[in-house]
Amino acid sequence: MIHIRRHLVSDIPLRVQWLNNPHVNSYLRDTNECTTIQKEKIWFQNYLKSPHKKFFTIYSYSHPIGFMGLSHITKKSADLFILIGEEKYHGKGLGKKSFQWLLDYGFQKLQLDTLRLCVFQKNIPALHLYTSLGFRITKKTRKEIFMKLDKKDYNGAGGKI
Repeated sequence: MIHIRRHLVSDIPLRVQWLNNPHVNSYLRDTNECTTIQKEKIWFQNYLKSPHKKFFTIYSYSHPIGFMGLSHITKKSADLFILIGEEKYHGKGLGKKSFQWLLDYGFQKLQLDTLRLCVFQKNIPALHLYTSLGFRITKKTRKEIFMKLDKKDYNGAGGKI
């Protein structure tokens, strides 16, 4: 069972833990730079000021397992991402259920027409997830794949928003 709530300042220690885990973030960024509580507090204050971002914390029952969100939100589109920070929850389908919720949120609640993402080519599990949800490749570089999903091509299935 997953539960999703808006991202809170109390999530900062989890962000630091997950973003500094080399296995978890090897698919998230192309650098070994670590973050700190102070950097994340500054990030969070900037996040709160932005009308173009909506981030959420993912729970399995009462245990926080990751975060996800939309950024660069406009009237018609947004970029999205997901990070399951607790490794023991990888491969259990919770990322897919969470991401379906996020797609429904973007298409239904925010009334967006297109959702985009970027994924490292080496992140095979994420590529399988995104293609299974209907995302199509729009561009490839040496390291990254850019994908998009249009509202008209998404059939829903995320559950309550």
